[in-house]
Amino acid sequence: MRPKRMGMPRVVSILTLVSLLGACATIPDDEPPTPPERPEVDAVVPSKEELIQLHLDEMDLRRRIGQRFMIFVPRGFGGVDDPDETTQKFIRTIESGNPAGMIVYPWNYENRDDVIHLTDTLQTLAERSQPGRRLLISADQEGGRVAAFRFSDIVRLPSAAAVGRHEDPTFVESLAYVTGRELFAMGINMNLAPVLDLTEIPDDSIIGDRSFGDDPELVSEFAERYVLGMDRAGVIATAKHFPGHGVTRVDSHGRLPIVSYTLDDLRSRDLRPFAASIDADIPVVMTAHILFPVIDPDYPVTMSERFLQDILRGEIGFDGVVISDGLEMGALAADYDLDTTLKRAIRSGVDLILLYTRYELLDVIDRVEQMVLDGRLTEQEIDRGVERILALKHRYNLLDEPSSSR
Repeated sequence: MRPKRMGMPRVVSILTLVSLLGACATIPDDEPPTPPERPEVDAVVPSKEELIQLHLDEMDLRRRIGQRFMIFVPRGFGGVDDPDETTQKFIRTIESGNPAGMIVYPWNYENRDDVIHLTDTLQTLAERSQPGRRLLISADQEGGRVAAFRFSDIVRLPSAAAVGRHEDPTFVESLAYVTGRELFAMGINMNLAPVLDLTEIPDDSIIGDRSFGDDPELVSEFAERYVLGMDRAGVIATAKHFPGHGVTRVDSHGRLPIVSYTLDDLRSRDLRPFAASIDADIPVVMTAHILFPVIDPDYPVTMSERFLQDILRGEIGFDGVVISDGLEMGALAADYDLDTTLKRAIRSGVDLILLYTRYELLDVIDRVEQMVLDGRLTEQEIDRGVERILALKHRYNLLDEPSSSR
């Protein structure tokens, strides 16, 4: 005889009882049930503008002034624990001077591993005194005779003139990407290249074979593609030397070049590659220390509102960071006192001032602070440059929330 099927109501009752008994066995009488987990709430990420304002609020006047400078790393810098006085003085300069960045030279390293250790050390030092603001660390890696890094285990590129002879914009973009990746791997986040000066003589003069050539249309194409390649590698490109140093063979490291060009002369040729790089969203433009008396009879480009405000920002539309060439070069130092150079450069629109080895950052900060206190400069003029520098750092992932706001 086949056994009787258990009716459905009885099955439900038994299952219900088992469920209740199981619940009684697993949850003690004196402990409430565990509440359901709440969904995680995403942290509020400040916008670029909010982040920049947080950093501005965190810095006093002196520290905002310090953020307007890029300084050199002294010969013999031995790292955080080196007791040498040169090293300790440099560390104090970083801690109290709050510079935006550093430029490194071959005397700072012997091989690729040295560079990696150096850049790591510099960023560690900066994090102590300006948390959330990583350094811009730059070098001149143009290719050819101007190359900060010539190691056997990195790609070595020919001069811009040799590259330009291929007449191939894709080749230029590829080389810029390769250069950028090599730099990025060593902790260098800013390349002081490309040279966009036009010259027809690829020799060893001040520009010479550092130029892609003399054809403004072709060099403009190269400019656009170089910016794309370097940006794709995660490294800041710098168009130099605005508005074009190829118009003179006088070396501005020694004395001030004087060129009788009109603005129409520059517009027809020399400004075109810079305009092309700006259309490609280049983040930084470097000024030339050249006097064009027909355009501005009083001041060279680095100190000229006519060039930097009216032409570069107004006419061409550049809204990124303007960096000076080395402030102590003879083109400026031989004809203008330091206070005049600083005041005019800041007032004219240079955001980031490059100091090589002649001037001390803390002394320069003292001078600029005094100019603000006595009315020769305003805090607004200081802050405009700091805002652009912080925006640049944000674009290249070098800016986080300051520790005071975390």
